[in-house]
Amino acid sequence: MATENTRPFINCKDLRMWKMIDETAGTYSSEISLDFSDRMTTYGDSVATNSTPLYGDGELIETAVTEGMGTLTHGVHHVTDSERQVLYNESNVGGTSVSTGHEVTPYFCTALRALKLNGKVNLRKWFKVAYQKHDENVTQLENNGVQYSMTTLTGTYSENTALGMKVARCEVDPTTVAGAAFMNRWMTEPTFVGDASLTNTSTFTSGGTAITDGAELEEGTTVTLAASATGGTSPYTYNYLYKKAGSEYWYAIAEGATVTTQTFTLPDVASDTDYVLAVEVTDSNGVTLTKSVNITVTAGT
Repeated sequence: MATENTRPFINCKDLRMWKMIDETAGTYSSEISLDFSDRMTTYGDSVATNSTPLYGDGELIETAVTEGMGTLTHGVHHVTDSERQVLYNESNVGGTSVSTGHEVTPYFCTALRALKLNGKVNLRKWFKVAYQKHDENVTQLENNGVQYSMTTLTGTYSENTALGMKVARCEVDPTTVAGAAFMNRWMTEPTFVGDASLTNTSTFTSGGTAITDGAELEEGTTVTLAASATGGTSPYTYNYLYKKAGSEYWYAIAEGATVTTQTFTLPDVASDTDYVLAVEVTDSNGVTLTKSVNITVTAGT
């Protein structure tokens, strides 16, 4: 599996690193912390192995995913000499950075936050990242030939039995007090990964029968969306949603609800039309997880 962002991270505000002092025990020192806020351009993550994915009713749970060893690259501009010394275990002699001769660069815990188009934030942490020397000569052109340097930090992250290798927290809401506090701890505490992962176990039924992916239901049918969640931090709130398949726009059946059941009458259609029903669960940390089912609404005779 490989994921890569090929556009500038315009909304990426933090790329933070803490130097590890004991790679065996997985302990960290926050005395040396690097913060590349607003200096990040791209990042790429190529995963060599995955841990056993978390599933709920056949749906992949993305909120707390731990992945195996892999490679990590960051495009960062304006890396200072002092940052390079920490990243590559260099020392400064007479104003010139030189290698210490160590074969292994320091290990880091690296944290990233990126703002999504929907206003939510995805948070990631990679443990035990060792960054290798970057290419000093990489340049890019912008605005009709104005040049700027872009450093590529290339490293590998490896197994850490105490904390895992990579952990992701998706769809954190920074506009809530709890979500902002969660995000702040993620970016300031090296070992913080939050509480137990949120699991969305919501169900969809019609006439007491479970609705499965690809089910065909006639227009005007009443369906029941039942919200259910475990893990994360209670209390939870729920959004009940639907949309036409392929559309980016959701319509609300109920938003910000605390009740765990909503009914919905399927719309009239001129011809058979694919729809998506969904339940969003948000815990008090502002972490959101969505569960959905795809259906076909058939036109009545």
